[in-house]
Amino acid sequence: MQEQCRLIAILGMGGMGKTSLAVKFARTTADQFEYVIWRSLRNAPPLEEVLTEILQFLSNRQDLDLLKTLEAKVTHLLHELGQRRCLLLLDNVESILQSGVHAGGYASGYETMDNFISTIGTNCSITSCP
Repeated sequence: MQEQCRLIAILGMGGMGKTSLAVKFARTTADQFEYVIWRSLRNAPPLEEVLTEILQFLSNRQDLDLLKTLEAKVTHLLHELGQRRCLLLLDNVESILQSGVHAGGYASGYETMDNFISTIGTNCSITSCP
């Protein structure tokens, strides 16, 4: 937070306390954000579903039917994140990683999550997103 980084990843094997650390971080910094959004990926939901839920939350449940493509949803989320200071926590990311692979590759169908996380990390400035 002091360095104003845009993306923090807490990595490690299951049971090490990653979620506990994220909870403590969220509790101690929540007052610095307009929204704190916590989304578990434990049941490996599709990225489009995750984005839709986050967008509905940020848009006060407004109709998002016009956002038909994944790219449109990512672009709109970047816009929404640029409008307000948000803490977005994605928990249980290991649920969408390939099992048996040590390098952290995404499971089949979840490759877009890598693009999404990279886009958030590289396109959002400290105060706004494009």
